[in-house]
Amino acid sequence: TCPRKEMTRNRARSRSPLRVAIVGGGLSGTLACLQLLRTVPGVRITIFERSPRQLNRGVAYSSRLSRQLLNVPAGRRGLFPNDPEGFLRWVRSGPLPRAEAGDFLPRSLFGDHVHDVFHAELEKHPGQVRITAGEVVTIEHRPVHGHRVRLADQSWSDHDAVILALGNAP
Repeated sequence: TCPRKEMTRNRARSRSPLRVAIVGGGLSGTLACLQLLRTVPGVRITIFERSPRQLNRGVAYSSRLSRQLLNVPAGRRGLFPNDPEGFLRWVRSGPLPRAEAGDFLPRSLFGDHVHDVFHAELEKHPGQVRITAGEVVTIEHRPVHGHRVRLADQSWSDHDAVILALGNAP
């Protein structure tokens, strides 16, 4: 029997929510989490991030230097394909009311936007996302039972699926 089909059958029988681990809580991990919350009813997500300061931002959007600009204009920097102006609307509603669609804005400002969108989405889905500070050292595939994620402190948790959102190495 195919392990994925068996896992799907077991999940359907148990009616328990899909449990997803996201390793890396930067931009890619955050976007994966947001998409899952919007598309998979009842999903349970654990985000593992070893550097809590970089949650929702990763290395690319953690900097506080205003001279580090985005390489895409504000009017095309939305978080979702169907909303390319999401970032521009957010900027205009708060920090830069006069921002233009063609402006290249600070990377840190985009990080603030991602953080705000993430936390607003968490409020809509209470209890579905857990953020765990720690370094994932092992992921074990367990036929039929999904995956076991182990941290450097030797704690572990079981998940049906794992997303690696490791970003760029420093």
